[in-house]
Amino acid sequence: LYPDINFSLGKASYETGDMNTVLYHFRSAYILDSLNPKFSYYIGKILLNLNDTNNAVKYFMNCMHVDSAYSPAYFEMAEMNSAKKKFDTALFYLSQAIKYSGSGLSIPVLLRKRSDIYFIQGKDSLALKDLNLAISIQPTDTIAYYRKGFYYFKSGNDSISMIYIEKSLQMNAKYSPAIGLRGYLLFNQNKFPEAESDFKESLALNPNDTLVLMGMGLLLISVDDYRNAFSYFDKVLKLNPKSSSAYENRGICYFNLGSYKQATYDFEKAILYDPSLEEKLKPLMAR
Repeated sequence: LYPDINFSLGKASYETGDMNTVLYHFRSAYILDSLNPKFSYYIGKILLNLNDTNNAVKYFMNCMHVDSAYSPAYFEMAEMNSAKKKFDTALFYLSQAIKYSGSGLSIPVLLRKRSDIYFIQGKDSLALKDLNLAISIQPTDTIAYYRKGFYYFKSGNDSISMIYIEKSLQMNAKYSPAIGLRGYLLFNQNKFPEAESDFKESLALNPNDTLVLMGMGLLLISVDDYRNAFSYFDKVLKLNPKSSSAYENRGICYFNLGSYKQATYDFEKAILYDPSLEEKLKPLMAR
């Protein structure tokens, strides 16, 4: 009874934002019942919140030692390792979380997260397998359909990509990444008004989507509207100051507006972040 009372006090204190008080109550519960995996797990969560990663890991590991099927602890370990780009370790913990799924964790979400890592590692077939499994479990999985559409878009298969993007939008007509990607697909078909409509709708829902901002800028360049295109690449660089593509295209805008010194600066920055652009951009740079 007493451990649960302490745990409840900790949960109540969480609403106040006083993490040290929360930690005190959770630790009191743990001292009284160290074999309850829930107590170890929640102490780990609070320590993460307090940026005490090393001790958080100790409590998550203890949680898994006490209950080897406590999936939320595996998930937290996966998230931490993924953030550190330790992808093989993250895959191990995600696979364990999927194996022992429960405690409120969504298997489709876990599968999507694992597919993200597989894509990063170039293991596309495994990533697609996870997305297909996520869809089979949850046929209305908007994000899984979008991720498949994005994969085929990156692979240059626009027709297959459009099928999955349309399915994604059937599940959620306001899912901004899918609207934006459909804009790209329409842009590739030279359907500029339709593409512009999708880009603008997507940005109205999420003004900070750098992929869609880039798409809108590229569309305006394609119709020689360099002055308005410039502002979109400028927004991308405020969100991602190391975007070689944004520097390249903003430089193209400057160049066509006659601002050669600014264009050269942008081209130099583009080459800095992507040296493969040097041969393409060097002839456009002011001497």
